Amino acid sequence: MRLELRPGEQIIKIFRRYSFLYFWHYFFVFLLIAAPFFFMFVLFSWGTWGIVLFSTSLGLGLLIFLRALYFQRRNSLIVTTERLINITQKGLLDRAVLDLAYQNIHNVTYQIKGFFSTIFRYGLIKIQSLNQTSDLVFVGVKKPAKAAEIISRVREDRLKISPDLAKITASGRQLTDLLDLVKQASQEDLKLLKEALERRNKELS
Repeated sequence: MRLELRPGEQIIKIFRRYSFLYFWHYFFVFLLIAAPFFFMFVLFSWGTWGIVLFSTSLGLGLLIFLRALYFQRRNSLIVTTERLINITQKGLLDRAVLDLAYQNIHNVTYQIKGFFSTIFRYGLIKIQSLNQTSDLVFVGVKKPAKAAEIISRVREDRLKISPDLAKITASGRQLTDLLDLVKQASQEDLKLLKEALERRNKELS
């Protein structure tokens, strides 16, 4: 998979879906490949039909293996020096790509839910954007707590290197909080806010 990076942008870490999530795929592959060899002498004694069945089972097992490997490799969360890139491969010809710049990230959380998720330590990572319209969710990552920590640390380091990004992030959070208050405000409060904004606008003009 070819990923177009921006000038000076570098990949720091790539998270992929946990191999355990494809357990039944690989188990079925094992059966399709191992069974023909186990019954090889019986199948070959059937002549042409036995050879066809032997070859079909091997070919189908290889096809399922390559398909599972393809989707496991394609579905990924890429951490770069500039942003997060979430690639979701839904089909052979259906791929969705979502990227989120660090200055637009509001919060990074993770979730482990369910018996198998707890036992095998996998879950999802959710990156909440400032505008809450393009939240990024990556499902099936191994050790999501560690992955979330890595993403948060890279983001913090990036904002320290670029103070302007930190200012934009802080301003975005304040604006988001203000918009939340506006949604909950009464008509009288909105009227007062409108008058305050008009006065402020006159002061700046």
